[in-house]
Amino acid sequence: AIYMMNTAFGWVLLLLMTGAVCVMRVEPVLALLGLAPDLDVMSLLPLAPALLAGMSSTTDCSISMEGKQMEIMRALPVSTGTWLKAKLLLHLTLAVPALLVCAAALTVKLSLTPVQAALLAAFPLSTALFCGVCGLALNLRFPRLSWEQDVQAVKGGVSVLLTIVIGMLVPVLTGALCFWLKAYAPVMAAGCAVQLLAALFIGGRLKKARMP
Repeated sequence: AIYMMNTAFGWVLLLLMTGAVCVMRVEPVLALLGLAPDLDVMSLLPLAPALLAGMSSTTDCSISMEGKQMEIMRALPVSTGTWLKAKLLLHLTLAVPALLVCAAALTVKLSLTPVQAALLAAFPLSTALFCGVCGLALNLRFPRLSWEQDVQAVKGGVSVLLTIVIGMLVPVLTGALCFWLKAYAPVMAAGCAVQLLAALFIGGRLKKARMP
């Protein structure tokens, strides 16, 4: 219960924030933001759900949650790849619907262009995938199997901290590059590509991994 409450909270918060935006009057806020001519708010919008996606990985402590049952897992006729895919699938099962609902709702509410709408879906999804795979790799490298209470595995692992830091840095650095280069869509699209390639590379390395 503690595991799901902590890891799924970000997705619940994303849906609540999306609902709040959909029912509120956004025109005064947009008018205020329009006073900064160098700031393209709509093009930077994907960074907000991406930030929540980067901090809401379920994989960064999923191996640690096995705890003392790890010995049983090693004895089962299940490959390491299948075992890790199941953990990643749980993460994506929570992430993908929440991010797609957010993108669809905000696209309609804010009347986004096709490019803005596509990036609003693609960039956070690529961040969710990258952080999910990254969380698996880090938790496999730094598992915490000796714990007495669930909260120690969920909140106290090195892999949890590192995954959250990486998940926060990705959208922050992407936003900084967008603002610096004044090329929002190209930088955001490049960020999607880099994250997907990184996820594929790390995923390829995980296929050769062994259970801790």
